[in-house]
Amino acid sequence: MKIAFACQDCKGWESIISPHFGKCAFFVIVRKTEEGFQIIEEIPNPYQNSAPLPGALPAFLKEKGVNLVVAGGMGKKAQDFFNEWGIKFLVGVKGKIKEILPYLEENRKED
Repeated sequence: MKIAFACQDCKGWESIISPHFGKCAFFVIVRKTEEGFQIIEEIPNPYQNSAPLPGALPAFLKEKGVNLVVAGGMGKKAQDFFNEWGIKFLVGVKGKIKEILPYLEENRKED
């Protein structure tokens, strides 16, 4: 499973979740394995400073093979794209990536 965390900064496990998916500065891509979690990529949001392009950012993460997106908030259009493509999302999240991992470990065992 590949998880994209929408973050305000790029500090590995210390990265802070962004309050809004589309305006995040970075994505920290994490792979969940039987052994635990591993950061596999940290990338700037290519659309952070551009005019809104509905579907562009969800398509970008789809191309990366992401199965789950974690953000503080997310607009309905982005949610609709993810739903259409079978990509799960978790919103209302605050804090650092390392603080969210125990929740994902406990509640996503079926993935």
